[in-house]
Amino acid sequence: MAEIITHVRMCNLPEQAFDASLDPDLRPLTHGTPVWQSGEASTTYIRGVLIPRLASNLYTLPSEVLMDGAAKAMVLVSAFSVSSHVFPPFFCTDRPSGFQNQHYQAALFDRVHDAGQMITSLDGKVTLLRQELQDLKEGGNPDAVAAAEVRAAEAQSLVEHLRVKLDEANGHRASMEADLEKARSESASLERQLADLRERLGDSEGQLRSARAQVRQMETELLDLAQSKEALREDLPKRVVKKYKESSGFEMGLVRMGRVSLEYGYQLSLARLQARHPGVEIELDPFVTLPEDADVPMANEQPFDYSLPPPEE
Repeated sequence: MAEIITHVRMCNLPEQAFDASLDPDLRPLTHGTPVWQSGEASTTYIRGVLIPRLASNLYTLPSEVLMDGAAKAMVLVSAFSVSSHVFPPFFCTDRPSGFQNQHYQAALFDRVHDAGQMITSLDGKVTLLRQELQDLKEGGNPDAVAAAEVRAAEAQSLVEHLRVKLDEANGHRASMEADLEKARSESASLERQLADLRERLGDSEGQLRSARAQVRQMETELLDLAQSKEALREDLPKRVVKKYKESSGFEMGLVRMGRVSLEYGYQLSLARLQARHPGVEIELDPFVTLPEDADVPMANEQPFDYSLPPPEE
């Protein structure tokens, strides 16, 4: 299992030149280098720091520490698989990752397998010791029989102790597999929820774009209405004046004004004429109908002449 994971990991490494050194050069890296922002720096860190540290941990740490690290890695990976869809990806150097989790599990499985092989080997040795003890009993050497019994008892005790450890390891492995399956189920549920949220977000964005388009259309219509209102405000007085001039009331008013002006001029001319010629008889009403004017053709209504007078020569 560990060899397969190692091969997969080696296949995922970036290609290097044939004459490139295998020893990673860690001099460009410092404790403040953001290795998660550069692919080259991240590769150098993994090859020069993370993998050697991981290899050392796999062969030096106790099984309990490896199981604890694997359990933490499962939780972190299940949480990271969801948060990476929402937040930017990060690179953590102090906490176990999915890459470490695979190696922790592989190392634990190898240790359980090795413990099973050791128990099988000890079982074989116990069987040989029992056979040897039986042979010694039949041979009649009490000291050898006692020594063989002690050795067999010690081997049996060791086998029983290893069997207990193996059962505990198998129990831990089953618990880890159950936790891993639960974490995968929760991760799948969270991914479905995330997909649903993304779909809702897409619908909300579509509604927001539609609302923005409607707002822009309403703003355009409001601007057109304001421009029309301003144009109407400027054009309305001209239309009112023009309409009023075209109405019959305006024309009758001009007629009345002309008549008043004519009467005033007539009265003024009549007063001047009577002052100069006291004995002359003049009709006081200028609009009275006289018999001598009956044969003179004249329209009852004369349209107002808006034309300008001819220029004086």
